[in-house]
Amino acid sequence: MNRKLLYIIMVAGVLVISVTTLFLYGLYQASSSIKLEVKGLYIDDSNGYPSVIVDFTTNKYDFVFKLFDERGELIDVKTPIEGATRVSLSLTGLKPYTTITEPRTYVLVALHGDQEVYSKTITISGATLRAELLECNVKITTSGVELSSLIIMVENTGDVPIYFCNIVSCDIACISNTVCTPPLEIYVNGEKTLFTLSDEILVIRPGEIKVVRLSLSPITIKKSVIDVEIIIGEIKETLTFTLEEISKPK
Repeated sequence: MNRKLLYIIMVAGVLVISVTTLFLYGLYQASSSIKLEVKGLYIDDSNGYPSVIVDFTTNKYDFVFKLFDERGELIDVKTPIEGATRVSLSLTGLKPYTTITEPRTYVLVALHGDQEVYSKTITISGATLRAELLECNVKITTSGVELSSLIIMVENTGDVPIYFCNIVSCDIACISNTVCTPPLEIYVNGEKTLFTLSDEILVIRPGEIKVVRLSLSPITIKKSVIDVEIIIGEIKETLTFTLEEISKPK
């Protein structure tokens, strides 16, 4: 076999190996590619956790969603199960019933192996509320007028859920096993008042309106004008009314 023929055979062999390698690599790329489309993102409650809800479609499920805070720390991670089209990731990690009262920024990413296939920055403003007095209960005692209950309409005007927990007494420890952070506090004419809710846990989603029924530890009203402050961390809403405006229940 002369050198020219040997050279031609060697070149042909190299070409066959190269084409085969490229073909197999193309097959691997095609088989491992992922098509992920995020259809929608919104903030809601998910089993007691303020969460970002992700609606998506995909052709593969060997990927993960990860949620990071503005410092780059991992907050939550979810691996969708086969056939799923929705996941929720907690905005507060392992802390349930937490009302976010300040602006925050998060980054949501989807990873397929080491490949980032989706990324989105999520900015929230935090919870705000509007309250309106619907009804209150007072009675005349030997020491004066006593306020014992309030019925309030509360609207969540923010972009994250608001959590109210039923606290009976916190002089030593909360009797309720469920604690909301920050806690709901009620002040009547500047005096902090113990209370119970008609529901152990009350969740008010963004844009939602709910009626809140509060039973108060009896407090004596010493002036005709009544200021009721509703405080959750940095959130403060004040209701002002007079004894003359109160319609006593029959």
